[in-house]
Amino acid sequence: MSLVYINGRFVKRDVALISASDRGLLYGEGLIETVGLYNYRPFDLDAHLERLRSSADFLGIRVPDDDIETVITKLAKADGHERGAARITLTSGVSPKGPRPGPSNSLTLLITTRSLPSGIKHKRHDGVAGETLEWPLRAAGLPLQAHKTTSYLASTLAFSRVPTGVEPLLENTDGKLVEGATTNIFAVKDGIVHTPPLSAGCLPGVARATIIELCRELEIELLEADFDREFLCGCDEAFLTNSVIEIFPLIQLNGDKIGSGGPGLLTRRLQNGYMKLTTKFMGQL
Repeated sequence: MSLVYINGRFVKRDVALISASDRGLLYGEGLIETVGLYNYRPFDLDAHLERLRSSADFLGIRVPDDDIETVITKLAKADGHERGAARITLTSGVSPKGPRPGPSNSLTLLITTRSLPSGIKHKRHDGVAGETLEWPLRAAGLPLQAHKTTSYLASTLAFSRVPTGVEPLLENTDGKLVEGATTNIFAVKDGIVHTPPLSAGCLPGVARATIIELCRELEIELLEADFDREFLCGCDEAFLTNSVIEIFPLIQLNGDKIGSGGPGLLTRRLQNGYMKLTTKFMGQL
């Protein structure tokens, strides 16, 4: 039985409904969080909810008091998603057309779970290729880009412009690499990990923050600094992160090898560090 949670109720997925006047549908006025599932439980949920609340304040949306952890676990167990992902979607709900006069008191909260994407273990082990696009999809300094909204057209458009299985890499209007379509990007040069700063236009990913903390704990030097595709091609290794894939080695850019053309030693070290965190989390359940 496939269940979803919508506005305080568990219902079958194929009968779940939202209003045709929901502002998330009409205007993209909403937020999402995608959380990794381990033993049916959401990993690092507090960090995701902290980001959700911060973004909700920015958009003038109230985060409801639902017990989201319990909801996610119940949904995951109902659908057998021991390992997978949960998606939290929060919109400003139904209100008059046009600009909202103030903070929204009408909300839509939708929570769903799903299994892991196919081939994820293979990609973690062997890595993925990346391609840039013919035009930028980010711009430095725009505050809205720091929030994970339901306006995801740029990312879906990016995926439509590259071959299946290839990761789209997005640049900003200054010609700097910013992130993947659904990931944050890291490059390693001479033992130093580089990742674009938030000011470049990238999302403050929860997994990104975890990698930054892991680098501190493992005494790996990390710089948040702008870089372009030429820098990435000249790096020793690179990788992509998000809360579901964890870490994918990035082994090619636009058909050219990055480093040796295979996963790097530092990438493997960070993969092992991430795995220890999730293993510890599962042991605490």
